[in-house]
Order: sequence, then C-alpha cells, then structure tokens
Amino acid sequence: MLLGYLFSKKGIEFRTRYSQTIPDEFKKYYKEMRGADLVDNLSSKLTAVLNHISSMIKDMKLDSDETKFNAKEEHINIANYSPLSHINNVSKEYHHNYFVMPLVEHDGKIVPMHPDTFSDLGLDPKRIVGKKTVFPTSSTRTVYDEETNDCYKLAVLRQITRSIRSLSQKEIKRSILATDYLSRVSYPKFFIIPEETHSFNDEIYNYIVRKMPEKRVYPWFYLIVSNKFSKQFMMEVIARIIDIWFYYASNGIYFESFHTQNLLVDEDGNVYYRDLSDIRILEEDIMCPSYLDELENDKELHSVFFDRSVLSQNLEHYIRYRKDITDEDIELIKGMIKDSMERYGVELPDYSMNYDKNRDGHHPIKVELVRLRRR
Repeated sequence: MLLGYLFSKKGIEFRTRYSQTIPDEFKKYYKEMRGADLVDNLSSKLTAVLNHISSMIKDMKLDSDETKFNAKEEHINIANYSPLSHINNVSKEYHHNYFVMPLVEHDGKIVPMHPDTFSDLGLDPKRIVGKKTVFPTSSTRTVYDEETNDCYKLAVLRQITRSIRSLSQKEIKRSILATDYLSRVSYPKFFIIPEETHSFNDEIYNYIVRKMPEKRVYPWFYLIVSNKFSKQFMMEVIARIIDIWFYYASNGIYFESFHTQNLLVDEDGNVYYRDLSDIRILEEDIMCPSYLDELENDKELHSVFFDRSVLSQNLEHYIRYRKDITDEDIELIKGMIKDSMERYGVELPDYSMNYDKNRDGHHPIKVELVRLRRR
C-alpha cells in the first residue's frame, strides 16, 4: 500500500490489489510523530535501497560473465566439434554444472584432482585438504575456476571420445615443447593460452593450469550459433583462422585440433588457441602423430589437420548454423583458403583425409574432397 502510494506520487503506475490512497489523517499523524513528511522520508529511504541494489547488481556483472570467460557458453559445443563427442564416461553430474573439485596433498604440494579420479583411485577422504568450486568446459576434464579465472586440465581415468584421458608425462612434455616453439613465431591478433605444467613421478597427479585472458573472450562455437556479432565480423575472423593455420604450417608447426572446441575469440576479433598438447612439430619425435608412417606424403598430413579440423569440424558449422550465409560467402571462404595456400606455399592433395571410423585409434584414410576446397 505504501509503495503504491509512493510510486503514484512520483508519477509511476503501481498496480496491486492493496493499492489505495493513504488517508490524510495518517499523513498528519506520521508528521507529528516523526517530524517529517511521509512521502519524502520513504522516498529517500527507498532511493538508498535501490541505489544499493543497483550497485550490487553492477558488481555481480563485473565479477561474472560481463568481463570474464563464461564456461557455460561452451556447452552448446559439446555434441558438435567431434562425431565421437557422445562417448564420455565422466560421471553425469560433472558434465554441465558446477561441482566441488577436491584438493589433495601429494609430494608436499597441493594438487587439484577430478572427483572421478579421486573416487576411481579409492583415495581416503581424509587426504582432502581443500576444495574449489569449478565448472566443466566442453573438454569436460578441463574445468574453469571463476574466482581465479584459471582452467585446470586434470587426469581422468575414463574414456572421452577416442581415449582414456590420463594426463601422461608425454602430454606434459608436449605442452612444454609447444610453448618453446610457439614463442619463436607470432601472428597478429593471434594468442596462445599459456599453460603452466605440474608433473609428478606418479603421473595420475599431473595437471595443467591455463591462465585465461583478462578480458571477455567467447568460445568460437558460441559465436557461430548465437549470432552475437555481424557476418562481416565473423568472416574477418574466419579469414584470420584460415591464414593462421597456413602461416604456422609453413613454419613447421601444425595445429592438429584447430576446431571449434579449442578456439576463443574476443570482441576485437583476436583469436586464442588452447590445448598445446595437440600441436604437432615433425622435428620432435614426441610431437609427431602416431599415424605418420601411414601417410603417403606431407600433403596428406596437411589434409588430416586442415580439411578435418579447420573445415569439417569448424567452418562447416558456421555455414550450417548461420542463416544469412549465401553462395557468395561460401565462394569467398574458398578464395581465402586458396590465397593462404599460395601465400605460404603449403600444399594439400586433390582429395581429403579423415580418420577411419571402423578402426580404433587414429588411422587416416582418403575421402572425398571437402566442399570448401572444391573449385
């Protein structure tokens, strides 16, 4: 009743079943008892309350998804970046929602551990020395800590897509080597999410920390399906993605997984890449793909990486989900590919390569040329 009266005095309609005029007798009584006008007094108090609420809302936005990475936006990508994304044996409660990640002490250090790993190893709950509330990313075993703006890549002894996702010493070594090689080569408006590796004699405790950018970044697939940015902006980013891949390939650095799961984009069109263990460098035995001997030549290697991940598992999603894409846009993308191939002298075969779906592991086979490379 009082709010209705107050709002009406300010020219704001406030309809409730209690709305009515406050009797003059009550206003007179209030002024005699309080020594102040009822409307002015309540107005100042409500204004203070509203200002406080507004300030709280503003602070909440600044501390959450307005200026930082929002892992929730990734989960639209889970079933799309890989045809085997449905294979995920991590417990369902750790797929899409916040959960508590235990911290244990090992070799005198505090180590984060996925709760499934803790359970699968049968560890004593008394070993838990702390906890963090985290949110799973589209990689599931890589979790995001909103408080510190860090991602933790953890060991999981369960199958996700093609393999058991333990975090081996080999993966740790690959991250270190990739960081070294990438520090020697740079491309404008392209950044690598840095990785801080932690390894132990017992590799089940291995983990990696990724320091996320101190600015708003979006999962690339989220931008594809949300129509958050203009087609012109998206096409500029696509041109950059294509050129980045060929530029690094010409320097002997191959992004095997340049698909939507591993790319982030900010509002200035900068592209960010995560997951350094998926980078291939033929100069280093540990960085070579296991199927290298199954390929006829380097062209086929390029196709496995580019046709499969950049085109089939990335740009084709853009064409599929954006309703405003025209045949002219598709031809423009084809032209981008041709220009970058010629600019950097990286050759691809007149067919495409993909993994044999009828065999376990990674075994490349020849397939029909993907449409974005057809002329």
